Amino acid sequence: RAAGDFLFLGMLAGQVDRLLRERFPEYFAMVSPDAIGTAELQALLRDDEALLLVVAGRRGTHVHAVTRRGARWVRTEWDYHRVEAAVERLRCDLDPGHCRASGSGGVGESAAARGAQRTDPPAGGRRRLGPAFDLHTAYELYAGTVGPVRDLLAGITSLLVVTTGPLSSLPFAVLVTQPPASDVDGSDPQVLRSAPWLLRDFAITSLPS
Repeated sequence: RAAGDFLFLGMLAGQVDRLLRERFPEYFAMVSPDAIGTAELQALLRDDEALLLVVAGRRGTHVHAVTRRGARWVRTEWDYHRVEAAVERLRCDLDPGHCRASGSGGVGESAAARGAQRTDPPAGGRRRLGPAFDLHTAYELYAGTVGPVRDLLAGITSLLVVTTGPLSSLPFAVLVTQPPASDVDGSDPQVLRSAPWLLRDFAITSLPS
C-alpha cells in the first residue's frame, strides 16, 4: 500500500506542477527555476569575472569553469574522501579549536601536534604565530581543483566560487598556487606573509550552491 500511496502522491504533485506552470508561469519560474545554460551564464559575467563550480564526488572532483570567452569541465583524481581529509587538515590548522570541539580524529590530532611543536621559541629568537599551516596540502588541494582550469582564468580578477560538501567549509583564499619548498616552515610569519595565496590573484566571492 505504501508504494501505491507514493505513486499517487507523485502523480498529484505532477498535476499541481502542470497547473502552476499553465496558470501562474511567473510564480512557477520563481519557485522552480530551470538550470541556466552556459551561454546565458557567460552573458551575465563581466570580462574580468569567472564562475568556478567545484563538486567532489566518489570518482573524482568535477570542476567547471566559465568565463565570457570560454568554458571547461574536467574531472580530477581527487575523490570525496581525499578532498574531505585535506579540507579537515587545513581547517584544523586554521582553528585547532575546531578539531577539539568536533572530535576530529587523526587529522585534528596531527594538526594539534604540529601546533605544539611550533609554539616553543626557535633558535635565533624568530617569532612564531602558533600552529603551523600546511602549505603543502593547501597547494595540493589547489592543484586538484583550480589547477586544471587555471589557464582559462588568464585576465580574470574576480572569481565566483560555488562548492558543495566539505569544500563549502573552507575559504578558497587559503589555497596556494605554487608548490612550497619541502622544508617550508608553515608557522613562520615571513613565510606566510610571502606565500602565493590564491587571494593574491583574484577577488574571491563564495556563492551558495
